[in-house]
Amino acid sequence: MSITVELLYQQAQQLTLEDRQRLVQLLVAAPPPAEAIAPLGVQLRALRAQIVASGEPLLDEDALAIEVAERRGER
Repeated sequence: MSITVELLYQQAQQLTLEDRQRLVQLLVAAPPPAEAIAPLGVQLRALRAQIVASGEPLLDEDALAIEVAERRGER
């Protein structure tokens, strides 16, 4: 069964804010189909899962740029 973005949006409007937030979390966390994941993607997802499990916070875009610059010796 497939659902269009338009239909999902219409149905989501009937949900409470809390339920909409949970729906977004589920959609964002849902992995793509296994056949769509390249080997590098599998490795990167495994690394991310290890970081999350360790309790270490994930880097945002700015923190990532700083980390990369430091490792390259640019800071």
